[in-house]
Amino acid sequence: MIRSIKAFSALIALLSLLISGCNSHTDMKQLIRHRFNALNRHDVNELLRDYDIKVESTSPSWDGIHNGVAAQKASYTSSFKSMPNLRYDVGNIYYSGDSVATIEYTTTGTLSHPENETPAYMLGRKFILNNCLILKIKDGKIIKEDLYFDQISFLRQMGFFDQQ
Repeated sequence: MIRSIKAFSALIALLSLLISGCNSHTDMKQLIRHRFNALNRHDVNELLRDYDIKVESTSPSWDGIHNGVAAQKASYTSSFKSMPNLRYDVGNIYYSGDSVATIEYTTTGTLSHPENETPAYMLGRKFILNNCLILKIKDGKIIKEDLYFDQISFLRQMGFFDQQ
């Protein structure tokens, strides 16, 4: 009898671990869906709801690490202004445990309103980029994100290598 109670208790413990893991994946899937919907609507305020206030972000486009939601807000606001037709299309999503997601997605857009430092030859240039984003999530918020993409491909599409 005691042996069956211990076995039953072990089974309950295992089931609760499995159920909590499923809920974590469900939560991550909802966060990722929310994030990409907000990105495609260019809704910066809605997008920022997904981030921890102390989020750390890296990208080949930046020098160093962007820290905090203010840096995120500035980056996305600038991107959406520069490329008003910017679109994000999710391909594959891979989960590692209940706190890490790796997302493959494609961005497309046209550099319609470049920033002051952007060379004039890039104006009106269209691009398609394959991206890989690694998100670390804690308590339902993104605490770290690392973006990877082929910057050479982007520069080629922008006409950088055509310049004399």
